Amino acid sequence: MFFGAAAAQTELAVRTIESELRAFREKNKVLALKQQTDALVQNIDRVDTEIDNARIQLDEVSQQIKALQGQLGMTSKAAAEATSLSSSTMVQQLLTELQSVQRELDQARSRFQETHPIVQGLRDQERALQSRLQTSSGQISPDLSATSLKNLQLSALDQQLTAELVKLEVEQAGLLTRVDGLSQVRQQQVGQSQSIPLLEQTQRALERRLEAAQTTYSLVLQRLQEIQIAENQTIGNVRVIAQATLPDKPDSTDKKLLLLGGLTLGLLGGTAAALFADLLDGSVKTAEEAADLLGYGLLGVIPSGRSSSGPAQLRPFELDSSSDQHALQISSAYSNLQANVRLLSATQEPKTLMITASSRREGTSGVVANFAASIADSSSKVLIIDANLESSAQAEIWQCSSANGLLDVLSSRASLHAAIQDITPFLSVLPMNRLNQRPLTMLDFKKIEVIVHDLRKQFDFVVIDAPCLSDSVDASVLGTLVDGILVVVKPQVAKKNDILAAKRRLEHADRKVLGVVANELKVSDPRSSVSLYSPASNHPIFIQ
Repeated sequence: MFFGAAAAQTELAVRTIESELRAFREKNKVLALKQQTDALVQNIDRVDTEIDNARIQLDEVSQQIKALQGQLGMTSKAAAEATSLSSSTMVQQLLTELQSVQRELDQARSRFQETHPIVQGLRDQERALQSRLQTSSGQISPDLSATSLKNLQLSALDQQLTAELVKLEVEQAGLLTRVDGLSQVRQQQVGQSQSIPLLEQTQRALERRLEAAQTTYSLVLQRLQEIQIAENQTIGNVRVIAQATLPDKPDSTDKKLLLLGGLTLGLLGGTAAALFADLLDGSVKTAEEAADLLGYGLLGVIPSGRSSSGPAQLRPFELDSSSDQHALQISSAYSNLQANVRLLSATQEPKTLMITASSRREGTSGVVANFAASIADSSSKVLIIDANLESSAQAEIWQCSSANGLLDVLSSRASLHAAIQDITPFLSVLPMNRLNQRPLTMLDFKKIEVIVHDLRKQFDFVVIDAPCLSDSVDASVLGTLVDGILVVVKPQVAKKNDILAAKRRLEHADRKVLGVVANELKVSDPRSSVSLYSPASNHPIFIQ
């Protein structure tokens, strides 16, 4: 069964997209991107504040270190070594002995020559003490140079300043490490925030695909249930109660009375049969009745044509110069329909339209062709997309090739440019491929959405010839891709049940229905001259 297979396919598509969305969220650890984005922004601001505070403290500490080094006259390393030497008992004892020998040497030099044995002896003692002092200092501070022996004794103040200097340098190193760590954290958070827009885009795309798949699945399931209910409605069996008995002799009732009674019963039966046939017919009789059933305004009334040979006799750009009053009447009807559609939206004119009907045989394809021709007559570039898998007709109407069509574009067997055929400088057609058998799958609406989006940039108007609402769910889903929907109704053909079912589908799907177009009303019918109300202009428009 077609809808059974379609329901299984759409259910599988829904589950597949749900799995993709779940895998995307698990892989990227996405719970709520909006909240995560706000948290990242707050964290980056907090880290920036901490980095600024740490740098301010670092500047203050660096200034203090520079001032202490100026007071001590040495670097912190040299000051620390001098402090260590000043704290060594052995070094200080040797330094005291050296200073004592140096004082004695100065006194001896003032009394004797350099060659005197006393001076020579004191000099030998000085050199020995200096060597021992150098050795002892090197054991405590191996990197100490000989010139640093001048600083072997530091005052208590210098030692205190040295300790403060070392403390500040430790604090400086800690602040530098903190700034580097915070900078790395900030870089990581900025990287995460830069990836969020792409994650949001991917998630929105998956959510749109899931929503479209769920809508398609619900519509297919609803149609499947309707078909199953119709199949389950069976007529009860008939049983014979008793056999009829034949009379032995004819009835002697007066023949004239029987003839009069038969005539009366015949008239009553004929009247009842006519009424009963009208009830069984179930079709709408007037355009107003169809509009009331649908609950939308009547936008246009198209008089019936005298030929079914196609729109070549009804094209507005050919009929404007015709002397055929009936043809001019049809051309005027389509011009007024175009004006009503334009006036419906005071802010933004609909660029993409879908035209459908409640059932077949209501002339949807003819309305699409003539409506598009009317738009082209106003020097606006218009494209017709034949998306009717059930009953495509645009290629035959416009006598163009269907070798490359919409299905070829969707399956990438042909390019969009190759499939579009120009009829006039302002009118082009994207036909549907000629199908030899009933299609097993529905249209690929994701690709159609991309195609319609691209075509909006190339044409002033895009008009989609959609299948009827009773035959396929394609029309309901196609309605999500356009700016507005026109519903064609042909009185005496459209059934009330089909119209009510179409209304439920349109209401259930919350589509953008612009209004109703009554098709093929007889010119002699007084209903063919109808006052149409335009919400945008607040004035009636008359089709004569």
